[in-house]
Amino acid sequence: MFMLAGIVSKNKIPIMLARDLLIKKEPTMDNNITSKPVKETYTAEEISEILRISIRKAYMLCENTNKFKVMRLGKRCLRINKKSFDKWFNEE
Repeated sequence: MFMLAGIVSKNKIPIMLARDLLIKKEPTMDNNITSKPVKETYTAEEISEILRISIRKAYMLCENTNKFKVMRLGKRCLRINKKSFDKWFNEE
């Protein structure tokens, strides 16, 4: 018999804990299960950390560039396409 977190399974099958059920698992293209979805965008704050510049300069860069894709969501929210930004960043 297996004993997991004080619960005994008579049919020798381990019992899942409640915390294991709370983790959202998403299938990938090769049918593996991962714990986190793949991130496809950066925020201006993440761009500022990558480039080691101020957040304001990151916003200014995003507003004035055509080198990578920037999506504006509302008046103050930006999302930068990860693939296009990484391509631009690795070329420079």
